[in-house]
Amino acid sequence: VNTVPLLADNTAAIDLHAGWNIISNPFEKNVSFADIRNANGLAQNTVFYSFSGNFGEAATMAPYEGYYFMNPDGRGSISIPYPFGSNLPKENTVPNLISSQNLKLKLSSSDFSSEVTVGFDETAKNDYDNMDYFAPPGNFEELNIRLVNENLSTSYKQLFIEHRSEIGDGQSFNVQIKNSNGKNAKLSVEGIENFAEHEVYLVDERLKKFYNLNEKNEINISGNYENSEFKLLIGSQGFINNYKVISAPVEFALHQNYPNPFNPVTLIRYQVPQKEHVSVKVYDIIGNLVKVLVDETKDEGYYEAEFDGTSLSSGIYLYEFISGPVRSIKKMTLIK
Repeated sequence: VNTVPLLADNTAAIDLHAGWNIISNPFEKNVSFADIRNANGLAQNTVFYSFSGNFGEAATMAPYEGYYFMNPDGRGSISIPYPFGSNLPKENTVPNLISSQNLKLKLSSSDFSSEVTVGFDETAKNDYDNMDYFAPPGNFEELNIRLVNENLSTSYKQLFIEHRSEIGDGQSFNVQIKNSNGKNAKLSVEGIENFAEHEVYLVDERLKKFYNLNEKNEINISGNYENSEFKLLIGSQGFINNYKVISAPVEFALHQNYPNPFNPVTLIRYQVPQKEHVSVKVYDIIGNLVKVLVDETKDEGYYEAEFDGTSLSSGIYLYEFISGPVRSIKKMTLIK
């Protein structure tokens, strides 16, 4: 016997707050999310997400499960229509609103996967509209990828799908990757053929490393960094070249190792603004040389050197960077 009070239209109301909500089925039977969208007059790109290690679009609201729902308009409640018919799940009938000129980035490991899509359509707005899809916060995911557009007029900025009206000379998309399980992941590209007349690059913002996606459609994502930021660039060769110019290092610099403290491996990042000999050495706290990490000429750019302290005891170590007129020393801590 159904104990949930029904309104006159045979629906049950769930109170909402603005932003992300977790809602559950008030009934003992599956409810189609297509029916929920229709009952509430929700936009076609309104998606209800289930969570099982990663977020995925759900076709039906099953009893005793929680679903993530974005309430961007601040509506006070959502109506859940009682399913008088079958218990069987209905096919998800959300229309495919993705433009034919699209590019997909898929992040995957042996356990999880997550993907984002960018597209261009003359009917799209350069702000959040019905062709864009919000992405839930990724706090609980070990592995995820998000588009982040700080220029959106909405208070929430993370997307799974983002469309813009045109490429013009070029467009830039901010891509954030989370990889907190310490394992390497793979980033693959689909749809590069849709941009045959344009240059398409993915830029590692930490190292300013440019990947030409027309030549390389699979990139290794290191498990050494929990959070990484990339730029997806689509446009003319001039647009790409301009970004390379503004991304080039303008000074010699040594950065703090990451992670720190570490056990047993850490990464030491440095940059050189011109072709120059580089020396990176590690010493113990009393000045004994432990290891030479770099001793060679490097072109202009950003670099990382890996230091493995497996054979060493816990303690404070020093690492020294010498290149051009600069000599810099920093501390790092090995904890076993």
